[in-house]
Amino acid sequence: MSSLSVSASATASGRPLLGLAALVTAIVVAGCGTGGLPSPSPAASTAVATSSGTTPSAGATPSATAPATVDPGATPAEPSMPGPSALEGPPAALLAGTSGAPAEGELGSYVWAGAGSDSPWIVPPPVRAVRTAGPYAVTFRPQLRVGGWKAAWAPVDGGAAGDPAGAREGDGGTILVDGPGLPGTWSLKVDVRFAAGSHASWYWRLVVAP
Repeated sequence: MSSLSVSASATASGRPLLGLAALVTAIVVAGCGTGGLPSPSPAASTAVATSSGTTPSAGATPSATAPATVDPGATPAEPSMPGPSALEGPPAALLAGTSGAPAEGELGSYVWAGAGSDSPWIVPPPVRAVRTAGPYAVTFRPQLRVGGWKAAWAPVDGGAAGDPAGAREGDGGTILVDGPGLPGTWSLKVDVRFAAGSHASWYWRLVVAP
């Protein structure tokens, strides 16, 4: 009830207004004094603003770092390869054709890390025959950088190799060899040159269906 309505009721009842006016005055004075909500102190206002994050300090430094830039034209680094001197002997050579798992070759003549071996043309046993027509890819485990290579085929007759029937060579990089092109059983020889004068040859038995 407001002070205006209280005064009107008192007047209508004919009661004295002096005591009521004094009471209303006391209530108004009390509300303006200690009975009202206290004004927040400047320190409290600052603490509230800071904790809510709405008022960052003027000297604050952002903690996030700028994202790293990437050159779109950069060339990816070539994977490192061990040199021949890091191996005690020639690596394993694998021949992969158009189907089937890669077949490991028979190691022939080689010169490697101050040692070597000289062997005649090898015909691997039938159980290790590669029965795909090619083309073939030769890889190494572990991978080594190739300086040059030469491949040749020889027909197999009675378990022995005849005269080489073809040859193909390359300066380096990936070794890709076409098949003999004729049906029959063949012995494939691949000579490979590596760095520091190291070289080795491997043999595979190929069975080409008619």
